[in-house]
Amino acid sequence: MPAYRHFAYNLSHLFDWAAFIDIDEFLLPLDELSIRPVLQDCAGFSAVTPCWRVFSASGWETPPKGLMLDHYDRRAPDVIPVNAHMKSIVRCTDLLDVTANPHEFVLKGPVCNPLGEPVPNIAIQPEPCHQRLVINHYVTRSRQDWMAKIHRGSAAVETGTVKYHAGLFDHYTEICSLRDGGIKRFVPAVRALLAGSPTPLAPQTDAPDRSLSVSAHVAIVGDVDGAAGTWIGKRGGWLWIEGITLRPGGRIRPDDIELRILLTGTIQSLWTKAGTFCGSKGLSRPVRGVAVRLVGDAANRYVCSCRATFTDGSSCGPVGAEIMCATQDLSPLEALRIDLAPRM
Repeated sequence: MPAYRHFAYNLSHLFDWAAFIDIDEFLLPLDELSIRPVLQDCAGFSAVTPCWRVFSASGWETPPKGLMLDHYDRRAPDVIPVNAHMKSIVRCTDLLDVTANPHEFVLKGPVCNPLGEPVPNIAIQPEPCHQRLVINHYVTRSRQDWMAKIHRGSAAVETGTVKYHAGLFDHYTEICSLRDGGIKRFVPAVRALLAGSPTPLAPQTDAPDRSLSVSAHVAIVGDVDGAAGTWIGKRGGWLWIEGITLRPGGRIRPDDIELRILLTGTIQSLWTKAGTFCGSKGLSRPVRGVAVRLVGDAANRYVCSCRATFTDGSSCGPVGAEIMCATQDLSPLEALRIDLAPRM
């Protein structure tokens, strides 16, 4: 879940949609060649929730050679309770936060099934939908894979907690009575992709500046970290930042950069050196503005700027050194970005 939260607060603004699925889960459009028509038809919702179709080992004791899609074709009927689990494809502008459950997210609006029908935002659906878009969940793969999965444990539970046991392998073998090779129509395209075509890349951004990192204490969430040149906090959300720490490294030293925040009214903090927390924690006192400045020789070598977004949907910046980045009505700060660049 920390990886999901890192994506939500630092990378989600780069994407329109994000599917929160595991490495053994494959989205399968049943009537189209892409999931895009489904997403387009669900434009009024914050997430689409396709349900599982759980697959067994299909007779394999050891991992077969080649693509997994070629070899595992035995699944459980849709009416089996485990297939009521859904996973979320989330509209990133509506993603507010993660929960303790990898199936559910805190969203701005309602969610729907792949038919565009409103459904509850809960992991196990009371009326699961297995039309138009499903998730093939290859939960065991071969027996050897299953035993390795048991020993590896689950990323979604605490270390040392047993989530799987050996007997489940035979249970899945028993309930997976249907032969389903529907996903094999995508095998030629997958093979072509693996043979030489490059995989799709996420949108490119400027490389983060590792000479400075920023830690923001976000209400309810806690500390969220990021590098200079990247956004810290959740843009488009409703959770404000309560405090900030600058953490220098490399060519920026602790005495080279300072921070000041705006609290209520015209009350500003003193200039605070890097490495020192500025703000509060757990007191429901949002930061309403932020300013940064370089000190000494660093001010001759580099230029710093700051930009920010606020919970009312407004934004400010980039502004230069020592200028307070805030709105006229002093809305709470939700995300900030500090940039450093060598003087030309």
